[in-house]
Amino acid sequence: MLIALIAVSAIGSTFGQIKNIGIPFIVNHTRESYSASTQNWSMTQNDKGFLYFGNNDGILEYDGRGWRVFHLPNNSVVRSVMSIGDTIYAGGFEEIGFLAPSSGGDLVYQSLNHLIPEEYKNFDEVWRIYQTGNTIIFQSFLYIFSYSNGAIQ
Repeated sequence: MLIALIAVSAIGSTFGQIKNIGIPFIVNHTRESYSASTQNWSMTQNDKGFLYFGNNDGILEYDGRGWRVFHLPNNSVVRSVMSIGDTIYAGGFEEIGFLAPSSGGDLVYQSLNHLIPEEYKNFDEVWRIYQTGNTIIFQSFLYIFSYSNGAIQ
């Protein structure tokens, strides 16, 4: 009886072990590791696999090895991000624009606020960004902006 109990215990403990096959590798990043605020509002991934986050301090970029922070011109919270190719569109508090590679290959933020008519400049937070064809849609609490061919409607 004792031998049977030991055998059942050994078999049961073998089946109870956690298997590593098929379990994704997870890394938790602290606020200190990415040097920005604790609140991340949205996330997107570009074609190269880089991750971008809308954060209270700006747009966070993670390339798999390290972090960079891109601040918006008005230093607003970034609520929404969306990747299309090499371009990362972003929306924050009364700020819309995008990160895109410069001629030297560095990412540079380009604000689109100068294209917004004066009567619509107070548009509050941009919570969603959509793409439809060649048009980018920025949805705020007050307005919907359509960006296409270098113009905003």
